[in-house]
Amino acid sequence: MRVRSPPRVPHGRWEVRHPELSLDDFKAMDGISRWNERHSCFDIATPHALSQIAGYVKYKLSAYGPVYFRGQTKKHESMAPSLFRNVKTSGSCQDRLKTLKLFVKSAAEDKCFLNNTPEYAYEPLLQHYGIRTHWLDIVDNVWSALWFSCHEAILSGVAGQFVNFERNCDDFSYIFMMQFGIFTNQENPGVCRTDSGMRVVDLRISAPSTYLRPHSQHGLLASRVNNERSVNYNDCVVLVLRIFSFHAMEWLGRSVLVQDHFMFPPPKYDQGYKLFVEKDMHPHEILGRISFIGA
Repeated sequence: MRVRSPPRVPHGRWEVRHPELSLDDFKAMDGISRWNERHSCFDIATPHALSQIAGYVKYKLSAYGPVYFRGQTKKHESMAPSLFRNVKTSGSCQDRLKTLKLFVKSAAEDKCFLNNTPEYAYEPLLQHYGIRTHWLDIVDNVWSALWFSCHEAILSGVAGQFVNFERNCDDFSYIFMMQFGIFTNQENPGVCRTDSGMRVVDLRISAPSTYLRPHSQHGLLASRVNNERSVNYNDCVVLVLRIFSFHAMEWLGRSVLVQDHFMFPPPKYDQGYKLFVEKDMHPHEILGRISFIGA
C-alpha cells in the first residue's frame, strides 16, 4: 500500500520543516551541528554532520519518496523555476510555457540536439545548459549540492549568457533538501511521475553521456505537472542546511573534480554542449540563451 505524504504548511519565509523530522532531539555526532530555531535551518559545522543529516532525512522520510538536494548561495523566499521568476499572473505563466514550447520545437527543427537524444529530454537539457524553463535543477549528491551552495554564478551579456562562477562572499551557503513525492509510474526512461503531481527526470538516464554536464553534476530536474496550481516549489522543501561558506570551500578543497572545468565540461568534452554552441541559438528576451561558462 502506498503511503502518501502528510499535508504541509506553505513555507513562506522558511518557518516550517517536515513534521516527521525531530530535529530538536537529533544529536549530530560532531556535538556541534544543531537545529537553529531562530533561522529555521540546520547549522552544519563539519563534513561528518553534513553526511549524517543528509542520511537522517533520507531515512526518516523514505516512505514519502526520494529526497534530493539543491545548493544555493542565498536563502531566497521563493523556489520558482527560472521561467516563472518575477511572473505575477497564471496567464503570464501559461504564455511563457507556450513560448517555451515553440522555442523547443524550433530547436528540434534546426537539429540542435544530437541524433540519439529522446524528445522527452529536450526541455530538461535546455534548462541544464542555460535556457529558462519550468524545470528546477536538483542533484542527488550532497557534495555536488555543496559546490553550488558556495559558488555564485556571475552573469554578463545582453541575455546573461556569459557565466563565471566565483566564491560565495556571503557568510553562509545553503543546501535545500527537497522531496517531490512517491514515484507512481515511469513515463520514459529516467522520467517519473509522483503522487504529489510532480515529474522528476534524471538526465543521466534520459540523455546520453555525450551530454556530459548532467553526468558530471549528478543532475536531475523536477517540475509540477500542473503549473496552474503553483509555480513556487517551497512546499517541496523539507529542510534547509546552512554552512559557513569558508567551511564549504575548505571541505571541497582544490581537486580537479571541484573545478569549473569538471562541473561544466567545455565543448571539447561535452558533445551536446558543443552542438548547442555551434548552432548559436539566438538570444530570447524571455528564455535567454545557452550559457557560455567561463567566458
